[in-house]
Amino acid sequence: MPEYLPQLIECIRENREDWIAGIDRSIDSALEELLGESARAFWHDLPVESATPPDGVIGTDGSQSDRILWSGSHWWVVRAVALCGKHRTRLIDTGIAPSGLRDQDFQWYLSVKMEELEHKTALEGLKQVDAEYVLLDGSLFGRLQHPPVESPVPSDRFLLLDYFDTILDLLEYCRNKNIGIIAVSKDSRARHLVRHLARSAMNGAFNDMPAGTSAKIRMKAAEVLQGKRLPDEEIEDLFTNTRQETGKNWRNIERLVELGIQPVSDHVLMQYLMRGKGYTSPLLLSMNPDTRSNFMAAFTDSMTYSRSRFRNAIKEAEDQRAVRKRISATLKRLERAPAIVSFHTRLHPRDTPLRIDLPSWMVEDKKKLWEPLQSEEIACNRDDVFEVLTGGYGGLQNYNIWQVRADAQARLSRETVDSLYRDVLEKELGMRIEFERGYRRVYYP
Repeated sequence: MPEYLPQLIECIRENREDWIAGIDRSIDSALEELLGESARAFWHDLPVESATPPDGVIGTDGSQSDRILWSGSHWWVVRAVALCGKHRTRLIDTGIAPSGLRDQDFQWYLSVKMEELEHKTALEGLKQVDAEYVLLDGSLFGRLQHPPVESPVPSDRFLLLDYFDTILDLLEYCRNKNIGIIAVSKDSRARHLVRHLARSAMNGAFNDMPAGTSAKIRMKAAEVLQGKRLPDEEIEDLFTNTRQETGKNWRNIERLVELGIQPVSDHVLMQYLMRGKGYTSPLLLSMNPDTRSNFMAAFTDSMTYSRSRFRNAIKEAEDQRAVRKRISATLKRLERAPAIVSFHTRLHPRDTPLRIDLPSWMVEDKKKLWEPLQSEEIACNRDDVFEVLTGGYGGLQNYNIWQVRADAQARLSRETVDSLYRDVLEKELGMRIEFERGYRRVYYP
């Protein structure tokens, strides 16, 4: 509204310097002082650039929407699309989740349902066209990090088993058919690169000290940089111990630990320290210690793990033996899942970075998902991946022509859900569907 503009301008002008400092230099100088040189050594020119989009690329994306009904139940809709040229594969799913779910549990459930449908749609699309690559929206590594546990929705307890089965089906199909999987994240908050560089810098600092110097500090600091969540009191004890020491290295170690705790993403680091077009050295990713511990418990003793993590599902099942057998089968497949190779790239000097995930078999590496104990640099040549990425780059507003098209076709608009899908639901059920009063009160036709 124009009448607010004079006050808005006044607010900005009163704190102009704070605005500029907060936007342009909002993170600690430790990034440049401790990681600047090593970060730039991790940055390379693009190996190839293609001006022509290659054929045989499938773009996929999904969308989700939900409405709280007057009864407190959640009506949810997810849909996904896979596009290759003029060919389209579309899938949709919808259902009711009961009232009483915590909001974070329901949002997790809905996100997993959408990703599961994306896996199914990608696989269906691959079976219908002759493709060389399939693009997934988001992190492939992140999709394989969900702890295998029962769903909070009673009617869908085995959601994560279905989820892992679909993504493993997709991975196995692509490997058998020699089809590349490229997962593209445009807004990644991952910190694998930051922690890898910080860990290397910390190892260098410790190597300059006598052997055996403060082994406990070294161990705890390494755990933080591997992503392990330590209690606040342990972090404070670690800082207290380092502050009692003297010398530049100890001060740097404390700053590196702080960097490992702070929410500084790889993309933020790149925006500060890596300029122009290029890509980062690929990393073979490792799970954080807590996640890896959950997976290893499942792989080592699936029966005990099942009783603990699928307690309600087993109790509610008519055939408990069949349920345990199914859980064990999915866990065995998950144990064979490939490790993930990841790097970041910037395809235009003024664009934001993209994170790229590939299954390790695409770079001739046989490691499994759970095997790397810490992220490690891996030498590989995938010029073909850069031909796909650069050939499909459409500029600052179109980071990937296939993904942007898929997003436009999968996206659920408010009108589609509230009018079209709601009308269909009412006709099929023969009843009026009423949303909660708060949603109806803020509806703008």
